[in-house]
Amino acid sequence: MKFRFIRRALACAAALLCLLFAGCGSEQPEALPTAADGAVIPTVDVLQFRQPAQDSLVAVFDTAAGEFSAVLYPDAAPQAVQNFVTLARQGAYDGLDFHRVIEDFIIQSGDTNGYGGASIWGSGFAPECSDLVHHYTGALAMAGSEENHSQFFVVNCPADSVPAALQEQMRTEGWSEDVITAYAQVGGAPYLDNVHTVFGQVFYGLDTVRAIGSTGSEQTAVLLNSVKITDYDAWRTTHPEAEPAFYSAAEGAD
Repeated sequence: MKFRFIRRALACAAALLCLLFAGCGSEQPEALPTAADGAVIPTVDVLQFRQPAQDSLVAVFDTAAGEFSAVLYPDAAPQAVQNFVTLARQGAYDGLDFHRVIEDFIIQSGDTNGYGGASIWGSGFAPECSDLVHHYTGALAMAGSEENHSQFFVVNCPADSVPAALQEQMRTEGWSEDVITAYAQVGGAPYLDNVHTVFGQVFYGLDTVRAIGSTGSEQTAVLLNSVKITDYDAWRTTHPEAEPAFYSAAEGAD
């Protein structure tokens, strides 16, 4: 169903509530590098914060609140990327609202027909869960937990949303130490991993994501003007002064 992923996510969050309040922010590292838009740049080399190849696909979201851009990962989620890129190039996302906004959690759009949206194949397709990608803050993911259509969301959790107690639980369950560290530094929703399909990561314009996330459900929905598909080399040409939030930038930071 259209909002099943929200109910499941909130149920998981409720189950972890005592952990999330225990020591919240107590392990947040000091003096982490940040991009100009306020995005924290992690000090570990994980895929979603790694400098992309020049020909990597990039989605540029033009919204009424400003612009944000995300690199896409066809190797991790080939169907999701093909579906999203094709719909974007067809203009299917142009003029839609961010119709579902949960503060400090997600911003959601992509309902192309008003009934939950439709994929390029006409029917839903299965989630593509991968250990390569995770629901860090800024992650771009499909909204379906059992099947996907056209709706997507961006994770918009605070940087301190994965506290020490939850990190320790993840460690006990065998999560990669680099993944745990990245979650600890940038925040996110690890309880959505292996449930939803992550197919991209916002690397520029997190302040725009934050602005949309602050609108809440009682205010007028923010308009998604368009989603344009380009590659990273072309994006750099059109954003010469931009400061992407990549790990490689952190290496040279003071």
